[in-house]
Amino acid sequence: MEFDATFWVVMASFFLFMGVMRQVYFEPIRAIQALRSHKQTEAQQLASHYAQSAQALELSYQQSLQAARQQSQQMIAERRRQAVAQSAERLQTARNDSTQKLVAYSARLQQHSNALYDELVPERSAWADQLVQRLTANAKTPSLV
Repeated sequence: MEFDATFWVVMASFFLFMGVMRQVYFEPIRAIQALRSHKQTEAQQLASHYAQSAQALELSYQQSLQAARQQSQQMIAERRRQAVAQSAERLQTARNDSTQKLVAYSARLQQHSNALYDELVPERSAWADQLVQRLTANAKTPSLV
């Protein structure tokens, strides 16, 4: 039997080929895969950080919005109280003014009435005398009934 080195040459060339391929082809692919995995992990961590920041901002926004709503409700309530107080004050002022005017007009009416009464007192006596004369004159004439 003769020693055939073909098998060993093929095996050696195969292992040599695999070593070269490992250095030229497989290692860069593994490095790219590792880099890709690292970047995915970083991106996931960054996304998680941004999601937490967004949740914190949303919570802050909701709290600020709630505080603004409460402040606006307080302002509205205060303005309403001021308006009610101001309208009550104006109403009281209007009532006082109208009462004063009513008293003044009533006094003027009373004065005018008294002045007219004083003017009519002398004429009243004359009218009473005329009325008595007519009644007595009518009483002296016989009625046809």
